[in-house]
Amino acid sequence: MKGALLLLLALLAVGDARPGAKDCTELWITQDLDHFSFGADGTFEQRYLVNAEHASPTDAPIFLYVGNEAPVDLYADNAGLMWENAEEFGALLVFAEHRYYGQSLPYDGALTKPNGMWDPEKLRFLSHEQALADYATLVYRLREDKRYGGSPVIAFGGSYGGMLASWMRQKYPGAVAGAVAASAPVLAFPGMSPSFDSESYWATVTRTAERSAPGCANAVRAGFAALRAVSLAHVQDAVGACQPVTSEAERERWAMFLAVAWDTMAMGSYPYPTNYMTGGGDNPPLPAWPVRAACEAMMAEDVRAGPTGALGRLTKASGVFNNATGTVGECYELPSDDEYDGIWDYQWCTELMPQETYFAMDGVSDMFWPRSDSGASVRNRCERRFGILPRRRWIAASTGGGPRGLAAVTRVVYSNGDLDPWSSGGVRHSLGPETVAVDIPEGGHHADLFFAHPEDPPSLIAARVTTMALVRDWIVQFRREAALAVGAPTSAIATE
Repeated sequence: MKGALLLLLALLAVGDARPGAKDCTELWITQDLDHFSFGADGTFEQRYLVNAEHASPTDAPIFLYVGNEAPVDLYADNAGLMWENAEEFGALLVFAEHRYYGQSLPYDGALTKPNGMWDPEKLRFLSHEQALADYATLVYRLREDKRYGGSPVIAFGGSYGGMLASWMRQKYPGAVAGAVAASAPVLAFPGMSPSFDSESYWATVTRTAERSAPGCANAVRAGFAALRAVSLAHVQDAVGACQPVTSEAERERWAMFLAVAWDTMAMGSYPYPTNYMTGGGDNPPLPAWPVRAACEAMMAEDVRAGPTGALGRLTKASGVFNNATGTVGECYELPSDDEYDGIWDYQWCTELMPQETYFAMDGVSDMFWPRSDSGASVRNRCERRFGILPRRRWIAASTGGGPRGLAAVTRVVYSNGDLDPWSSGGVRHSLGPETVAVDIPEGGHHADLFFAHPEDPPSLIAARVTTMALVRDWIVQFRREAALAVGAPTSAIATE
């Protein structure tokens, strides 16, 4: 125990010394609200962070983090792969914030109606296409500085950010010379060929649990079966609800509250404590290998007999995430829809950006319960909440319809951790010599983008080495192509 405490204190000291948003200059760029019309829809201010500490004097490579659905500080504080390679590459680091998130808010952040509900009229410029155009515009403006006029830009991103990085390379190849797309579920959309089975997401959560502790999946499955079987009168006590559970719809919401804890812990399958999955900042960390910790609680001896015992253990085990602070009192308050999905729900309802709370379960291949991903129910919800209908096949149509379309995109590396449920929608096999898949058997959600850690498993270390070797090759190729484009002799081309 003493040795573990000393290790923890050492790691905390290292964490305090790590570079992040605090080491960046905060800058702003004025962006069009709508990049694709000629009307007067107005502008907004997009925030981005820059660190030039190791940037070469001229034509430095630009490592661009394409931000996703959170304040960009979270990514600047955790994108260790960029920070730890900046000096070797002489790179300028840029972290761009996604429109409608963090402080990059159109309409001065007034995005709701008087009743507090989201205003669809003010959300209509929230799309991945608009975000990509923001990033392309930012790159263009960066290159207006003579120091970076010939700079190769490498897009980095994880999760939705990884999808954006991949799509940046596909749709704006003149803006970015390559893309690092970590844990990017670019195939998790309707209309892809082969088709995406959304249940595979929850099946991956289940495999992660069983891999963490044999027998855990069956124990969790028994807990959810108990939740479905007990009377409504018993649900409140069993799940620790603050209020009586009075309807089957509320029972379903409590089941999802518990399930989301398990998929979040599976994403957060990191070999050290970290608060990345709880939002960073001052939020509490999850333990190392949180699914393992939850499985230990799930499979602990319980003197209570019958289904409520299994359900009680499920509630306790889910508390590894749901009560990460350790400060939940006598009971849980059920989160609202906005607390679950927030403004991301609008992106689901327009372009079906992957959202696991809508994915199917079957209770057999996974450890949860039978639940369909009915297109009709999705349409009804989206029309009721936002007055819109999803474009179900637009992402597939606009990105090539699956692996065959992505194979035409060069200089992209897709990394996926086997423990991460989003790997179910990722590119798991290389599509060509310049469209490379990297598998991380012990990996959680885009763990390869994080800072190196003494507890990193060998496959994670190897993934980072592979990725940055590819990045180096892409930069050399970019410089060679740029020189040829202006007629420079190839003998004068630097090879980094």
